[in-house]
Amino acid sequence: MNKRISATSRGRFFVGALAGVSALALAGCAGGSSDTALSEKQTIQVWGWSGAPGEATMDAVIDAYEAENPNITVEYNEITNTDYANKATLALSSKQPIDVVGVFPNDWAGDNEDFLLPVDQWPGDGSPLDGLSENAVEQTENLYSDGEARSVPMYSNGSVLGFYNPDLLARAGFSEPPATWAEMEQFATALKAVSPDILPAIVPNDTWLQGDFLLTLAGNTDPEFWNDLRYHDGDWNTPATVEAFTQYRSLFEKGILDASTLDVPYADAMAAFTTGEAAIVFTGAWEAGLLLDSYREANGIDLPAVGAMPVPADDPDARGMRAFVDATFGIPVNSSHKSAAADFIRFMTSGDGVDVWGPTLIGTPALEGWSLPDGTLSSDVAIAGYETIQELVNNPNSDRNVLSNFENQQGSYALEVAAGNLSPEEAAEKGQADLESGKYN
Repeated sequence: MNKRISATSRGRFFVGALAGVSALALAGCAGGSSDTALSEKQTIQVWGWSGAPGEATMDAVIDAYEAENPNITVEYNEITNTDYANKATLALSSKQPIDVVGVFPNDWAGDNEDFLLPVDQWPGDGSPLDGLSENAVEQTENLYSDGEARSVPMYSNGSVLGFYNPDLLARAGFSEPPATWAEMEQFATALKAVSPDILPAIVPNDTWLQGDFLLTLAGNTDPEFWNDLRYHDGDWNTPATVEAFTQYRSLFEKGILDASTLDVPYADAMAAFTTGEAAIVFTGAWEAGLLLDSYREANGIDLPAVGAMPVPADDPDARGMRAFVDATFGIPVNSSHKSAAADFIRFMTSGDGVDVWGPTLIGTPALEGWSLPDGTLSSDVAIAGYETIQELVNNPNSDRNVLSNFENQQGSYALEVAAGNLSPEEAAEKGQADLESGKYN
């Protein structure tokens, strides 16, 4: 019987290095360990965090894997995402028996890279990276100091995009979602004329999502902006940033967004959309389950269909978002079951396991060319929406390689700009000072 330790939560976070990790890594990884033959009866230990991909999804993947490999038992230990960084690092440094470990796609990966076996040393024929998208592989390689992959990507996600109610768009005379801000203004005006109590659009006020939205606006002006800051010591106070703050304020001035929503948190903003009180909600691709009839039915969402759209831009060809690998898995150097661990990871990322979890829409699979099975989505709107998500995630304006504390702070400035308490120029200057101070990195 599988042992599944569960916890539920979803959030954003930034993980810094633990004191002494480098020394522990050097001490803990010397020499490696033995391996159990794939044909032998064995149990492998898999560690992951809540929501990526989550207990229910892993249950289904494990069941399918064990059905194909009856000599291998998989025990899954899921830890709340906010606790995972510390617990996983301590477990790896103390050589606890872990065979497959979820790798945070942020600084945690590089901080703990000495505990992880390079992918080119994994047992099995061919590289586990073969057949995966070039963008997902490159982003995974960039997690590590020497550019050598020590984990394999499972799927990617991105932010921000919009999910829309096609019935409410049609009520305002729109058969397609607005592509430009001028069209969004026309839509908002038309919707208010027929349904004044319905919000044209809503952006949750959580500062992390406010920062994401702001960076999406900046990326639609300058696609290289975030990667330049993140990887090449670029500035925050740039024309793209000032334009993003300016544009954000204008959305409230033009009635596209309502100032009354500036105090509406994530859960309430999503509820406003799912109950028909808002026509569009701007969030991340992780909410793609909204496209599924089964998801809406299971969650009591009484909407006949949901679509997905890019964040509008003055130039519709410039629309994009930031995206990044969301779940990657590695093998600890000290694993005694490397062959089985590698086989399980291949099953999840490029094998039959993708057909198990892919239709849940938890993320865009890293497997190149993978497509949803026929019948997964029931409407043309949903099918087009999923294609939109795939296009945005696979071809992002920039990496969503976050600096959470810094971005949260910029999100707070976005709220102040929207409320009229800061000018766009003042907000950009404050952000530059934050960046140079280093206290938010």
